[in-house]
Amino acid sequence: MTTRGQIYSLLLFAICLSSTRLAAEPAESIEAPSGQRYSTSLHSQKFVCNTGYTIAECRRQSAAVQRTVAQYSREDIGNWTWILVRAEDWKDLMLHLRLNPESPAFSALDVHETFLEESLITPNPERARELMNAFGISLDELLDLAVTHELGHAICHGGSEFQAELVGSRLREGLHPGCAEKQPVSHE
Repeated sequence: MTTRGQIYSLLLFAICLSSTRLAAEPAESIEAPSGQRYSTSLHSQKFVCNTGYTIAECRRQSAAVQRTVAQYSREDIGNWTWILVRAEDWKDLMLHLRLNPESPAFSALDVHETFLEESLITPNPERARELMNAFGISLDELLDLAVTHELGHAICHGGSEFQAELVGSRLREGLHPGCAEKQPVSHE
C-alpha cells in the first residue's frame, strides 16, 4: 500500500525532474550586510533555481538564500538542497501539491529539499503586502523566518508546525537547538 507521504514524494520528485534547474554554487565566504565577510560551512548545501530564471537572477537570489542559510548552518541535517521557485509558478505548484498557496516555503524531508518562493527575496508589492499581513513581520525578516522554520522541520525530521517554529525561534536567538520533543501543556 502506498502512503500519502510516498505519493507526495513521488509527485514532488516527478515535478523536480521535469523542471530545469540552474545551480548556484555556494561561496566560500559571503559578505554580510555590514560589509564584513564570514566563512561558510555550506559544503553539504546546494542552491538551485527552478525553471524560468536567468543565470544572473538565479545567482543574485541564491546568494540571498545562501547568506541566510549560512547564519544557521547545521551539518546535522546532512545534504540539503534549497530551491527557488518563480513567484508566478508558486501558487500553481502549491495547489498541485495540495499545500497552502499562501505559504512561501515548504520542505520535502524525504528528499532533503526546501522550496522557497522568490517573493521572499524579490516580491512584487501585492505579494509583499500579503506576506507581511499573513506573518505580521516586515518583509526583510521573512526570508530569515522561512529558512529557520524549515530548518526546524529538517532538524526535527518533520515535527509539528509548533516544533519547527520553536526550533526556528531558537535558531534566530543564536542558539543551536535540538528538536523539542514535547509541546507545552495547556493549563486552560
